Amino acid sequence: MEYDREAVFKEHPEWRQSGEDRPETINVLIYSAFTSVGLYAAQMARLSAKENGKKIKLFGTASKAR
Repeated sequence: MEYDREAVFKEHPEWRQSGEDRPETINVLIYSAFTSVGLYAAQMARLSAKENGKKIKLFGTASKAR
């Protein structure tokens, strides 16, 4: 199944955001951020924000120490 972004926006024009509507800072929550997968997700979020020229606020959760 192929995803056609423009077809989706034609069907749901309210989903399209103009440049003015997009936030300058994007909040990202990573559940279980102290695991290796969580650390990887944090790096991916940072790289994605850098590539798109956006700022992020990165929030992470972790369980208490044993």
